[in-house]
Amino acid sequence: MNEIILTYDKMYNNNKLQLYGFTNPINTKAKIKLGGHLNMTTIRESAKEYEPTTTKNVCELKSVSTELDITEKTFQNKEGEDFTVSLITVDGEDYRVPQSVIGQVKVLLEDNPGLLTFKVKKSGEGMSTKYQVIPLE
Repeated sequence: MNEIILTYDKMYNNNKLQLYGFTNPINTKAKIKLGGHLNMTTIRESAKEYEPTTTKNVCELKSVSTELDITEKTFQNKEGEDFTVSLITVDGEDYRVPQSVIGQVKVLLEDNPGLLTFKVKKSGEGMSTKYQVIPLE
């Protein structure tokens, strides 16, 4: 929702309404699209539209190309300590790639340099999470 609502009583007397191309004082309420530069909204509207940002895991993908670009991103944990994760982007979504997965792909590429795709199976939770890389091609 990228719009500002200007009202006659607040804006027109200061001639600021004219800055936005509105010269008719009879139109006491006008919406202006801002193209994402400024977003004025209520807490209620923000809460309704809120979606927490999450990073998905590579095991959520049906297949992963070995040619995808991988980037690193640094976050802070609850104690304020920095930690870095490796990410790939697929269809505009970021997916975390654990270092154990990268290590397994390295081993697979040593035996099969032409490997193009793989998938990842996850088992366990928390500190006991394990990943199994399965070559597809």
